[in-house]
Amino acid sequence: MHIHGDFSHNSANSTWIPCVAGVRTLVGVVLFSIETQQTIGYGTRSVTEQCESGVILLAIHTCFGLVMQALWAGIVYSKLARPKNRRRTLIWSRQAVIFLRDRYLTLQVRIADIRP
Repeated sequence: MHIHGDFSHNSANSTWIPCVAGVRTLVGVVLFSIETQQTIGYGTRSVTEQCESGVILLAIHTCFGLVMQALWAGIVYSKLARPKNRRRTLIWSRQAVIFLRDRYLTLQVRIADIRP
């Protein structure tokens, strides 16, 4: 946008087309970036075909955003899929007893639950 001259545009030239339509300030650039990153669609802001660098930058921005979202999804999935110390939460005793209970032989084992 700076190379194309969008910020230093002379409004007297009626045939001039901006690189990104609907963007005139830094806040507009940030909003355009959010619209691109979140893929919520373009309202009044969109890249025009007047500058190739804008199209290339938009493609790079989209690919970078896709990689970032994939990394975050992988981190969250790995955090949820991995059990936290599940192996150490129950402790079985080393001894077992066969015991007569209600006229039936039962196997009894002591289990300690150390989960918080």
